[in-house]
Amino acid sequence: MRKIALLVALTVTVVGVVALGHTRTADAQTQTPPYYFVAIHCEPTGEDEIARNFVVLREMVAYADAYNVKLTIMFTPQWADYVSADPDRLAEVQGWMENGHEIAAHHHSIYHGTWDGYTDFPQEVVREQVRKPRPYLGTLDDYIAALRRVNPDIQAGCVNDEQDKRVMPDAIIYDTCSGFSNAGAPGERNGDNTPEKGVNRFVTVGTVNGIQRKWLTHYQVYHQPQAAFRAMMSMDGGAYGVVTHAAAGQDAPLYAFLDAVHEVDPEGALSRTVSAIIEEELLPEVELPDEVVNAVYESTRPPQSAQNGGMGGGKCGDGVCDPFEREHPGACPQDCPQATGTP
Repeated sequence: MRKIALLVALTVTVVGVVALGHTRTADAQTQTPPYYFVAIHCEPTGEDEIARNFVVLREMVAYADAYNVKLTIMFTPQWADYVSADPDRLAEVQGWMENGHEIAAHHHSIYHGTWDGYTDFPQEVVREQVRKPRPYLGTLDDYIAALRRVNPDIQAGCVNDEQDKRVMPDAIIYDTCSGFSNAGAPGERNGDNTPEKGVNRFVTVGTVNGIQRKWLTHYQVYHQPQAAFRAMMSMDGGAYGVVTHAAAGQDAPLYAFLDAVHEVDPEGALSRTVSAIIEEELLPEVELPDEVVNAVYESTRPPQSAQNGGMGGGKCGDGVCDPFEREHPGACPQDCPQATGTP
């Protein structure tokens, strides 16, 4: 596919872009939806909690299957360890892949509130950056080796590279957590605070560690599923992305979003995985200069009070028990254990 130069208008015709022929109307329900992807983050918690949340994930997969929606399921190594430790669980998850779902990677780097224990940074940087100490578990090569026990061909994920692309494992060439907007000016930074974050009008392309990477972006649908659906249906073409977590309390918002999408895409014909959207060349590509891609940025997250349209909801796993998490028991048990009765 021909690349679009950084400052060239995105209305230029690009070889390989699929036109959807949308007709805008006052009623979003009568519009043709864009392509869309649904990602599930599987957090680096303890084995007991992973066991409980695996049941939730299994139900999420079944719900998506009923609508022919293909999920991009993003495992941390802790989840990969849990799945690969049991032949029946491993066979079940690989069956999901055979049914069209993608097993991808999720990483909590040293910049995240709950580090997953894997990094290539030296110990002094880890000690300076990590807020909640955790045992060192290995390098990024070790991280990928754990995930490959479930999906030997893993290539996509959300690896917490919003601030610093040095956290990206070499194997991950498609990602959803660049920190850049895929709808505004190329190279523009964005945060998690509005449903418009899930709008992808182009694929961002850049080189990290000598490897070309391609990024989509997604919105945390568990905050405002109805607003996410409205943002999706306001689009003329492109692709909309959402993410939630495999955790009790985050299933109902996901199902509300999927129910709404099913009304406008009853066969799931526009559902894609992250890799499929990129590899099918459904969007134009915009390549950013190395100095933009590889700069180290401050966090893109706004203050807690400004998040999610004033709902005061932060990111699950950031160590803050925010109002949304308190009001939705089980939505983020690692941040709000009191909401689930966990001591």
